[in-house]
Amino acid sequence: MLFLPRGRPYAAAAGAPPLPPLLPKTGLCVTLYQYEACPFCNKVRAYLDSRRIPYTVVEVEPMMKSQLAWQAYKKVPLAVINGVAVADSNAIVDVVEALACAPAPPPQPEPRELAWRAWTDDTLIKVLTINLYRYFGESLQTFDYLTRRNFAPYLAVPAKYFGAAAMTLVARKRRAALGVAPGGERAALRGALEELERGLCGSPFLGGEVPSRSDVAAFGALRSVVALPVHAAAMEHAPTKAWWMRMEAHVGGSSLQHRVGEPLP
Repeated sequence: MLFLPRGRPYAAAAGAPPLPPLLPKTGLCVTLYQYEACPFCNKVRAYLDSRRIPYTVVEVEPMMKSQLAWQAYKKVPLAVINGVAVADSNAIVDVVEALACAPAPPPQPEPRELAWRAWTDDTLIKVLTINLYRYFGESLQTFDYLTRRNFAPYLAVPAKYFGAAAMTLVARKRRAALGVAPGGERAALRGALEELERGLCGSPFLGGEVPSRSDVAAFGALRSVVALPVHAAAMEHAPTKAWWMRMEAHVGGSSLQHRVGEPLP
């Protein structure tokens, strides 16, 4: 049985929302609690899309987090997988992979795959953060999704402005921790992408001839910034853009079935 950090099994959580039925095609029921712009949440969604595993999304309002009132753990991504809550993007991916492969054991990731998955968390996402929230105006643009989701205006508007201000400060601290000078955010992004390109070693993917979970993780992180200026800056690198297009074809369309609280398609 899997547990949340310092938490309990989802089924035992008082006030937990009801679970939808298991999906007969996969034997899996996945509900993802997320922030739309969160790179770690986008890593999980990219993996689920690549494996063609249907899932439900619960968009969490970042100030009150009432959607997580049933559980003491208040961070995202948080997934409820077949009735059990699992925290951390990498843990969610690995748990779903194990269940999707059952009864056969899942393939064990090689050290190279683990290293590149760690690189996505420790380098790529940190560099994306300092680029997303360089200035308050760009931070507002990143948080604009809140006013497009099914949140009441009295929640969405304050969350957008307070969130943008908070993340601008976080980006400044992270920039200093990374040793990036003010105005050097795009250069740091170029450096990270050049590292990714070197990691390809002339192959189509980090996994070689076929994508690995490390490719999907990096792709998902970058997918979190689509339609924002930082994504256009990333696509100025021809090798990165070529890899991105191959990954788009591999991951395919979204397997999202429903956003809780929003009309069914």
